[in-house]
Amino acid sequence: MKRIVPAFVLALSLVLSACGPAVEAPSCTADTYPDDGYAANAAAELDLRTRLDALGDKMDEAKAGRPTAAELEALFSAGTPSLRSITTEPARAAISEVFSALELAAGTPWTPADPPVGNGGLFGTHVYNARGVDLPETVEKVIFAGTQLNEAARLMTDTATVADVDRMVALFGASPAFPMDDKAAVNPDVFVAKYAKKRTNPAAATPGPYLAIKAAFMNARASVKGGSACAAQRTVAFAEVRDQWERALLGTAVNYLNSAANTFAKAAPTEVEKGNALHQVGESVGFLRGLRTLPAEHRIITDAQLDQVLTTLGGTTLGGSDAYLYVTATSSTIDKLGAAVAQIQAARQFTAEEIATFKANF
Repeated sequence: MKRIVPAFVLALSLVLSACGPAVEAPSCTADTYPDDGYAANAAAELDLRTRLDALGDKMDEAKAGRPTAAELEALFSAGTPSLRSITTEPARAAISEVFSALELAAGTPWTPADPPVGNGGLFGTHVYNARGVDLPETVEKVIFAGTQLNEAARLMTDTATVADVDRMVALFGASPAFPMDDKAAVNPDVFVAKYAKKRTNPAAATPGPYLAIKAAFMNARASVKGGSACAAQRTVAFAEVRDQWERALLGTAVNYLNSAANTFAKAAPTEVEKGNALHQVGESVGFLRGLRTLPAEHRIITDAQLDQVLTTLGGTTLGGSDAYLYVTATSSTIDKLGAAVAQIQAARQFTAEEIATFKANF
């Protein structure tokens, strides 16, 4: 029997046919990161990376010369945007305090003493204040969260553009190639990306911070490009970027604290070895202090948890630190390094396997 198609159905089909093929839904995830326009989109952030290197080079002069606080402040405030302008107010204050301390400590030898005397100086191959705080490392490591992550998080809005995601990648220290190689001849991973790479075992069953943040950035770019249809995926991707950035910083703090403990536990470490171990404690404290300056909504670890770890390590401020005791009273302070690792693990609920991975370098 011949099937009769109702007239209204036939008319509707003709209208739909005239409209052409259905619009394909946007893809909210991706497995690549395009390099279309990255250099132009992230030009300001790439310039910021260059200026951070210049600031680091100037601070490094403190080993033999005497850079002034004014010179360091000028580098910190140079450019548009400047490092200072995208830094949290607490981090700005902490960094300026370090610049003043570095001017006083620069160019002089120093040996930790109890009680502390003088303005500090060069111990081993690093420059400290009189209380054993590694001054240049405090600045750089505070910047990784208080400046770079702070600015990346500011860009993570409902109206973020593809260019904004490119800027976040540059702030992280990677490139669209995501080489997972800080020694690459072209576009090597730098700053936080370098440390995320070191905390990532490529042979592990689950991705470490570098591979996880790479995937998050790819999905962030795709979901931003997809528009409102990808709003949920965009929110998830941005949260994952912040989480993995924080994980890379905390994981590296664990790595340095473990390494410092191993050095201080030696029967007779040399002065250079002691200086390097104190330097590693200083780097860890810098990571933690940088996170502490970051608005709480941009991180998972809490103010109270960060304060607990910092207090365990010797203090939350430059002038109140007891870091020198790791050298002058090693036997009574070395256990604090392991205790701080345990506190970081509890705060972020890292597994024993993750902690073991963090202690290694890849």
